Amino acid sequence: METRPKLNLELLTTDKLLEVVGWFSLVFLWVLTLTIYSILPEIIPVHFNLSGQPNDYGSKMSILFLPFNRNLADQFGTILTARQLELTSTREAVDRAARLKPSAGDGESLTARIVKFFRLSGN
Repeated sequence: METRPKLNLELLTTDKLLEVVGWFSLVFLWVLTLTIYSILPEIIPVHFNLSGQPNDYGSKMSILFLPFNRNLADQFGTILTARQLELTSTREAVDRAARLKPSAGDGESLTARIVKFFRLSGN
């Protein structure tokens, strides 16, 4: 069985800040939802038309789908990223990673390097 190298990309300050903001917003969304849940009416608007008038209603349980969908989207993105890296051959991944390695002080964020990685994998 072929062993694949583990790419360890160092997170820049911007990357770390985005991670913290993402986790904070997720926790905040759940706390806010669970805090206001008890004061919501039993029936709430769940869809609005273009003029801002509610045109569909649901139970207050439907408010729980907002943070749940956020969690689901995060997991889906993680799975897609992992699958893309898994499908990439070892040699190609190492070659691409070498081309992505930022020079000292260029300030390129991890997000920009990941975007480049996937663009190069399409060639």
